[in-house]
Amino acid sequence: MAELISSNYSKESFPELLTLGFGMSKAEVKNRYQRKGLKPIFERSNSLDFMGPPVDIPDAAETKLLFKKNLLVEVAQYFHVPGDDSSAFKHIAKYRDLKDQLTAKYGPTDSIEFMEDAYNNSELRLKGFKIKKGNYASIWRNVGGNMDVFLVLGGDQLDTLLRVTYKLKETA
Repeated sequence: MAELISSNYSKESFPELLTLGFGMSKAEVKNRYQRKGLKPIFERSNSLDFMGPPVDIPDAAETKLLFKKNLLVEVAQYFHVPGDDSSAFKHIAKYRDLKDQLTAKYGPTDSIEFMEDAYNNSELRLKGFKIKKGNYASIWRNVGGNMDVFLVLGGDQLDTLLRVTYKLKETA
């Protein structure tokens, strides 16, 4: 049976992915989304991308699902991040809120939070994220003995992103 990727927190405050589980087949995942009226925006042999998650999550923008040997091994949930500079500190607050919730569930984390000095002000902070001059990242390793969880607030030269990723560890 597939292990559910889930949280004990309400879906109003946390990226809850209760309807997915590691080991689900690509067809099972597509069927789960189709029952919610969602079709993939991109489909490749080893991935599916959807606009929106299979459950209602505030500010959720895109879900990327990766498969290995046709079995679900990674779920990445992206969140909508407004592009105006006045919202940069809101992004940090959302990141820290999610980090606190994940820490409460999974325990202490390895984290890095930095912003280069030239961008460490309210006018330039969002630009710093966009051009990778700043990054907020946390990782919970070996959760439940088989999963890593990543939380990232950063940039990709195009836009700022906020993402939580659940990744099944490689098995020997």
